[in-house]
This record gives sequence, C-alpha cells and structure tokens, in this order.
Amino acid sequence: MKHSYVLAIALLATGCTSATEFSGPSGERMVSVSCDGLAQNVGDCLRRISDECPRGYSIVGANSTTTPIMTGGNSFALNGYGNGGGGGGFSGGGYIGRNVIAACK
Repeated sequence: MKHSYVLAIALLATGCTSATEFSGPSGERMVSVSCDGLAQNVGDCLRRISDECPRGYSIVGANSTTTPIMTGGNSFALNGYGNGGGGGGFSGGGYIGRNVIAACK
C-alpha cells in the first residue's frame, strides 16, 4: 500500500504540458496550454505557447486550481491521540492545475 502512495505522489508532482488548438470568435488561431503538477509552472506554459505560436501571441486568459489530496484515517491525531473520528482529513499538499489561453499572431 505504501508503494501506491509513493507512486501517486510522484505522478502528481511531475505533470507535463499539453496544448489544444481551436478557433477564436473571429476565426483566429487560439491555443490552450495546460501545465499541471508540482514540477511545472506558468513559465512552462509560456514556453509551450511560444513553440505553438512561432510568430508571437497575446495571452487572453489564465487560471490555476489546487485540489487538496485526501488522506485516509484520522490525520489530526498525534501518536494515536485525537478526536477518534478516523474520518480522514487533508494532507499538506494537493494537485495543481494551470491553464493559459493565447491568441496566436
């Protein structure tokens, strides 16, 4: 069971960039880039947008979300002493999702 937790944490930490191309309201070429995970940052999104839009781009939107990781058991108990609920709690980390949308020139 411990190995599955380590694998899950490793997968959440790495992440990668992905790009989706679509047409904007005026027919312009748009790109939505996701750079999710703890090892990624907005700079990774911007590098990917630069690759997708070699003639330049304008940022038209961006967002970031964090989803807490739920742990099993009573995470508030110390050394077995706690509220006895055992219902679970939040860990100190979470999954970070980032998305940047750009209009290519």
